[in-house]
Amino acid sequence: MLVAEVAVENTAYSYDKLFIYKIPKNLEKKIKIGQQVLVPFGNKNEQRKGLVFKLIADFSPSKPLNLKNICEINNEQPILTTELIRLATWLSKTVFCTYFEAVGTIFPSCLWKSKKQITVRLNPTQTISHFKLTSKQLAIIKQLSNGQTQPLSKLIKTCTTRSVINTLEKKGVIISELYTSQNVQPLALSPMLATEISLGPTDKKIYEQLISEFKKQKLAAALLFGPSFCDTLLFFKLAKKVLSSGKSTLLLVPEIEIIEQLHPLLIKYFGNNFIVIHRNLTNKERVIRWQQIKSSSTILVVGTRLAVFTPINNLGAIIVTEESGTSYISEHNPFYNALEVAKFRAKFNNCLLVFASPTPSVINLYKAKQGRFKLLQLPQETTAKITLVGKENNATIFAPELINTLSANMKNNKQSIIVLNQKGYSTIIRCSNCKNVLCCPHCSSNLVYHNRTGFLHCHRCNYKTESKSICDACGSEFIEYLGFGIEKVTAQLSKFFNARILKLDAENNTQDLEMGLQHFFEHQYDILVGTQAVLKCISAPNVMLVYVLGLDQNLLSNDYRGTEQTFSLIMQIAKQMQTKDSQIILQTSLPTDKFWKFIQQKDYLAFFEHELILRKTLNLPPFCDLIVIGFVSKNQNLAYNAACFFHKMIIEKINVTPPIPANTFQLNSNFRYKIVIKHKNDSAFRSFLRNLLYDFFNCHNHKNTHVFVDSSLTL
Repeated sequence: MLVAEVAVENTAYSYDKLFIYKIPKNLEKKIKIGQQVLVPFGNKNEQRKGLVFKLIADFSPSKPLNLKNICEINNEQPILTTELIRLATWLSKTVFCTYFEAVGTIFPSCLWKSKKQITVRLNPTQTISHFKLTSKQLAIIKQLSNGQTQPLSKLIKTCTTRSVINTLEKKGVIISELYTSQNVQPLALSPMLATEISLGPTDKKIYEQLISEFKKQKLAAALLFGPSFCDTLLFFKLAKKVLSSGKSTLLLVPEIEIIEQLHPLLIKYFGNNFIVIHRNLTNKERVIRWQQIKSSSTILVVGTRLAVFTPINNLGAIIVTEESGTSYISEHNPFYNALEVAKFRAKFNNCLLVFASPTPSVINLYKAKQGRFKLLQLPQETTAKITLVGKENNATIFAPELINTLSANMKNNKQSIIVLNQKGYSTIIRCSNCKNVLCCPHCSSNLVYHNRTGFLHCHRCNYKTESKSICDACGSEFIEYLGFGIEKVTAQLSKFFNARILKLDAENNTQDLEMGLQHFFEHQYDILVGTQAVLKCISAPNVMLVYVLGLDQNLLSNDYRGTEQTFSLIMQIAKQMQTKDSQIILQTSLPTDKFWKFIQQKDYLAFFEHELILRKTLNLPPFCDLIVIGFVSKNQNLAYNAACFFHKMIIEKINVTPPIPANTFQLNSNFRYKIVIKHKNDSAFRSFLRNLLYDFFNCHNHKNTHVFVDSSLTL
């Protein structure tokens, strides 16, 4: 008996598995692994979408099973390759999601939603001169005369009825076909451009070592310590060599803005032999590019973390730039890390895997030092001087050094950038009488006053309310507006300087943001104030100063990776500032912290050694794995009780600390608790945890509590 193992949508984690279905005789010759199917599910045999993971030709169960039949096949061709089916299985077991959630993470949701439609085109082999045609029939032929197909629904809506179409079809004048949005023409590639890429002596040596590893045609992992996306030509030359050998290349970058910077160079060196993937594409663009990648035998794919799931054929190399960037980690369930996915795909394809960063993650640098990656190092070439200024007086936002340096810059007709990753005007609204701080009613976060709107905003759930003049707690009229965001920074700068000041952040729409950045590049502004979205302006030729505020919150956060992320941000800025005598000024209220010494000396290796000692003392990665079990409910007691119940279950086998409130305790009216586990995250532990979760979910007392597992500590 021929059966299929199918992942079915909308199944709960507690009973999720690959479900076995019989294959009807009429589908036996059509069924393939990776196809989307419709299957009956549950007691009511409700039809649900499914994906075929496995076919078993001679299925003979030890005891009789009442198997249901697959209803129909939705796609003639498989939508996932064998590799991506394996990846979905690995993902479900690694990040503790259902099989179908794993498929949904890999496969664009817009493709699942694509509807079948009938398209109409002229029959090229049929002449119409000997037919007597009505005016409506002639109108249809005129509509199709450009040689393109058109949806039947569009033709009926614009100029005719279905009966007219049927008549033309019977005469053989037109042809109607069943079409889905997945039927996309392959990408028409031009010959690879012969534009030569020249490298310096050091880059060339690194390139030759990487090519030597690539030629071995087996899994090879390297950590390239030094280059950033600014060192693009090394990555491009490697990609061109891989492509010329008949293999594909995947180039991952952390942010969409970097792709925009690279696009002119991609055109210059690769012509149209590359495809870009990121979250800002429309559904139609994602569908087309997914299918173009799938139908190409050799291609360069450039993208953010989504690109790691694309169906690339003949994968020869995966290059991950800025590998320490947090953008590679999913912020939503399933909590996958694109770097781990890249490792899986490199192992499956026996290809070259390159992680590159001027500030590698402590974990990966430790692994490289242990010999698990080949460690290659480029010299850190940054000309910008890094200065630290301490500030304890809260009367003003800026230290005096900023005012002096800005004045000198403006006299010399140079530009400056002030970076603060905090939107709004005042970040703390507090009653001076009872010291009550105004918080969002739906989240455990402060409300932020925005001068532009006159409202108090929550930056987590987008709640907003009118600004307050009376304290809700004690009725006092003494409300203080403390703290600062980029609105207040801009306002105070305007008091000090008669300058052209531009403020940019996420509140600007994309068009205004791009236009503002372009105007700054053209020196239409003297000072740019913005969040990290403005970092790509740092390479502007007239920028002599970058002043960074608000770094202390990174060092004081609950995230153990705060220091390395801060180091990475500063080095990213320094790598882009190549103008002689340019400088970076860092403002902090913690000037004596030893961390700043490593920053000023740009000595990441010294910081790495210091950080390793600290992490070993506290038993933090890379000396252990951290896994967070999150418990979320609208009812605080339900969330806490569920966390306590799970803690009693797990403590019988593993010694873990009791549940504690999550870093963001309340979010969107949901209360959140967590259990942090320090344990080796190997297959045996994941199997143990999976079984524990099954038992927990099958306990009916916790049906109103959502539970998820996060191994990236983002909760």
